[in-house]
Amino acid sequence: MPIRVVSATEDQSVRFHQYHLSDMGRVRVRKVCEIDGREVQQSEMGKGYQWAADQVIPISDAELGNLPLPTAKAIEIDAFVPLASVDPLRIGEGYEHERVGDLIHVDIKKLGRIPQGGGWRMHGMGTEAARASKRTGPGTGKVGYTYLLSALDDHFRLAYTEALQDERAVTAVAFWHRAVAFFAAHGITPIRRVLTDNGACYRSQTWAAALAAEGTKHKRTRPYTPRTNGKVERYNGTLAREWVYVRDYISEHERRTALADFLNYYNHERPHAALGGRPPISRTSGGDNRVTFGQLPESLDTLPQQLTFEEFVEPTS
Repeated sequence: MPIRVVSATEDQSVRFHQYHLSDMGRVRVRKVCEIDGREVQQSEMGKGYQWAADQVIPISDAELGNLPLPTAKAIEIDAFVPLASVDPLRIGEGYEHERVGDLIHVDIKKLGRIPQGGGWRMHGMGTEAARASKRTGPGTGKVGYTYLLSALDDHFRLAYTEALQDERAVTAVAFWHRAVAFFAAHGITPIRRVLTDNGACYRSQTWAAALAAEGTKHKRTRPYTPRTNGKVERYNGTLAREWVYVRDYISEHERRTALADFLNYYNHERPHAALGGRPPISRTSGGDNRVTFGQLPESLDTLPQQLTFEEFVEPTS
């Protein structure tokens, strides 16, 4: 391959062209009209766009110059609209159901379990210690996943979360009954509606039957639109920042034990902007009911008539 020496101030780029292999003559592209087959000069060509199979709409350079660039970042304001015409549920500071129990937001998040001795976040990605920790898993050595099932009241912002082994329908229903007991202990009863995504467990007949038995209406978010369930999605972010990844854990058991402390802090102490800087417990009538690791939510002496907890919560008397 020949080499050419150029000055530091010259254009040093190389441009490639197409050549005829037999005689190395340069091949140029001819512009031919598809109707009459004649070669067209540049002065005879214009711009346009195809409107239909047999119709082309011409556009002049002046009209083309008035169109916004595809990379333009600025917007033009055509008019201002009255504030009364703006839907507060879509634009503004968000919405809030006024009645207790009007809506409970429910969601599931999947997390990788922490192997005994800590995972890669503690030891570093790709280190021998991180690889060794994975080999301590039972059976195949795979660590597996933890599923966080969360329920959050729309009005109180009171939250309840459990770290469970799977996301099957029977697991989701069992969690829901325990969540209902938790909310009932804080005066949130009856529950009229529950909002979930379109996960398989929430489309199941098992889930539908459990809600129907309690007289709770099921609402689902639009597909691929998690912002519809925004309150619990925001709570999931708080979970991640202030519990899941707030520090290094040496085992999955240690992280799950810390979940109860986080829930008590979130519900009883952590200030909430939507509540004027007060914690969610300040709106409830449940007193100082707190979550304890390894124990189901305590049932009330008088359970709501539309609910049945015999299979999930032992009576106190």
